[in-house]
Amino acid sequence: MAKTKAKEILQSDDPFKEKLTYFWEYYKWHVIGGILLVFFIIYMGFQWFGRPQVGYQVGVLGPALSDPQIQALQEEVSSELETETVEGDVLVTATPTGQMSERFFAQLTAGEYDLILISEAAYESFGADGGMTPFVTEDINDSGLYFDSESEETVGLSSDIIPVFSDQGYVQNLVALVPSNSLHKPLTQTFFNNQEVDLTLEYLD
Repeated sequence: MAKTKAKEILQSDDPFKEKLTYFWEYYKWHVIGGILLVFFIIYMGFQWFGRPQVGYQVGVLGPALSDPQIQALQEEVSSELETETVEGDVLVTATPTGQMSERFFAQLTAGEYDLILISEAAYESFGADGGMTPFVTEDINDSGLYFDSESEETVGLSSDIIPVFSDQGYVQNLVALVPSNSLHKPLTQTFFNNQEVDLTLEYLD
């Protein structure tokens, strides 16, 4: 019906100005919608292609970190990874405890984090009940370790044991955990090895 009406308008003997007026009257919302759709597609394209390619991500939940602190931590973590094996940027994100915690857990569920640092309270709430990669260690004292409440496997350790974190006072007294859905566990193992932290992650290649 709309196609027939457009054809009638365009094939009529009316002056071009009147044709344009009629066409706009009947199809202005179609035109506006089409323009908005094009702009939306262009915007989403810029958003997608402009996003940094993240090759390894550390998530911090708890302390409110400043941008300089995040940048310093990011540089420290990068220096301890064999960066030639990281396909993308090394990223550190910090989420203060509170309403923004939902975003942290959403990213955690989506498998975006390779290593997380959380408070003991947050660990007791969710980290002790599965979802983390177990590891074995012989040299780390039990006082610095955290265990899965169901399997009783070792899944976390104090951030104070990891030099790159203990040197940064703003991420001390946190629990370091490796999410089981991380896609870059070999990089995390490299990170611990380079920090001379004696542990071996238990995962299948």
